[in-house]
Amino acid sequence: MNISNYTVLNYTPLNNLKFRSRFKSKWGMCLVFAVILTSSMIFTLQYSSFLNSKPVIQGVETKNTGVGIKSLVITPSSTLDLLVYDELQNKKDKYAVAVKNLETGESLYINEDKEFLTASLYKIWVMAVVFQKIEEGSLSIDDNLKQDVTILNKKFNIATEDADLQSGTVEFTVREALNKMITVSDNYAALLLNEKIGVVSLSKFLLDFGFDQSQISQPPVTTAHDMNLFFEKLYRGEFANEQYTNDMIELLLAQELNDSIPKYITDKVKIAHKTGHLYTVTHDAGIVYTANGDYIITIMSEGENEPDAKEMMAKISERVYEYFSE
Repeated sequence: MNISNYTVLNYTPLNNLKFRSRFKSKWGMCLVFAVILTSSMIFTLQYSSFLNSKPVIQGVETKNTGVGIKSLVITPSSTLDLLVYDELQNKKDKYAVAVKNLETGESLYINEDKEFLTASLYKIWVMAVVFQKIEEGSLSIDDNLKQDVTILNKKFNIATEDADLQSGTVEFTVREALNKMITVSDNYAALLLNEKIGVVSLSKFLLDFGFDQSQISQPPVTTAHDMNLFFEKLYRGEFANEQYTNDMIELLLAQELNDSIPKYITDKVKIAHKTGHLYTVTHDAGIVYTANGDYIITIMSEGENEPDAKEMMAKISERVYEYFSE
């Protein structure tokens, strides 16, 4: 007998070695099969949970592609995200989208921190400050506002070729100016109110309410994040008392420019919103009141022609409405 097959510490007959080898092999195969089966079950459960869930989506910033726009890599990971991404396709770098359900808190954000020219969206800040001054008593809704057009154009640095008016006098009451500024986006009504309240008041308003991504500069800038934040604070009555909050919302509900967010849903809901268009930027933002719960939505764009941008906004708005109506 060859004693090399034995040791003092580990005595194992050769026939037992063969048996144990077969035994270990069988149990090893069983273990591998069990691991594969368990992994499959876990994946199935997670996938099923994913299909039935509606998580918050956050965009991932990648690179700067020019003034006001940074590109974004979007990884679709919820039904709402997939719906909006399906509309944007290869145009995602031209748009910013912010959506929030005001009851559940469910949100969608794409390029929400990217800076855009406000265009006429700055007028909602003017509206809020005017009502704050009316509430504090330093301004009356019936006060008369009057100014020469050339003075307004010069004061607000409006080039002659860009001016809606080049001569004459503009005159409105505060009430009339508010109505025209919001419902038809009248620029000179806005300039009269802006002149009355002052740029300092507007800057203080942005600072006091945490609109850190917005500035009253030349020209003013903002983000989809700040626009959505504005409408959430308005909805919750944070800018003024109940009466003046309702007055602001009623003005926005009376909006006459309805070819973007409201286009395909206006017969189903109430929408308090404000539009903006200037050069290559086109925006719409507001509160959508529905039977299934209210939500806020901001869609901003740069680099698209106005008709195409408005149609894209209308389609995104319709997708969001249908999602929250399920």
